[in-house]
Amino acid sequence: DDERDGPKLAAEHATNKLAAAAARAEVASRVTDSEVARAISEMGADADGLSEKAVRAALERKVAFDEFNDPSAIAERARRKLYGRLPFVFDAVRSIFSTAQRRVMEFDQLMDTLVRTNARQSVATDELTDSVRILARVCPEWCEISHGQHADVELFRVVSKNPEIARQARGKLNAMRE
Repeated sequence: DDERDGPKLAAEHATNKLAAAAARAEVASRVTDSEVARAISEMGADADGLSEKAVRAALERKVAFDEFNDPSAIAERARRKLYGRLPFVFDAVRSIFSTAQRRVMEFDQLMDTLVRTNARQSVATDELTDSVRILARVCPEWCEISHGQHADVELFRVVSKNPEIARQARGKLNAMRE
C-alpha cells in the first residue's frame, strides 16, 4: 500500500525485476514437460504452428491465474490488507480520542468519525469496523470494546493514556504488518 509518487531508485527497480523473474521461474518450475506435451496432444490439429515455448507460457499464465484467484490466496490478501491498515487505524483512533479529550465513546459514533476522517482513502465501512474490532482484540492493554450498562450500546474505551503503552501497541501493530 505504501507507493511513492516519485521515480524509483535504480536499486528498487532492479529488485522488483528480480522478484518478478523469481516469481516467473517458480511458476515455470511447476509446469512440467509432460504437462506441456499433454496440452499439445489434447489440442490436436489446433496445436499446429504453436511452439512448445508458447504452450508452456500459456500454461504458466494459467497456473499463475489459478493461484491468484484461489480462495485461500484471496483471503490471505484481504487479511494482509486489513492487518496492514491497523497502524493507520490506531493513529486515527488515537487522534480522535486525543482531540475530543475523552476516553470512552460509543462505537457507532467512533465509526462515523473514522469514516468522515478517512474520506480521502476509499475504505469500506465494514473493513474499517473490522479493523477497529481487531485493534481492540490485539491491543487490550490500550483499548477495549464493551457494552454499556444502561443501553444496548457498544462502547470503545481507551484503557491507558500512557504514551509508552500506546507506543508498544503501535509497535505490535507494525510488527503484524509483516
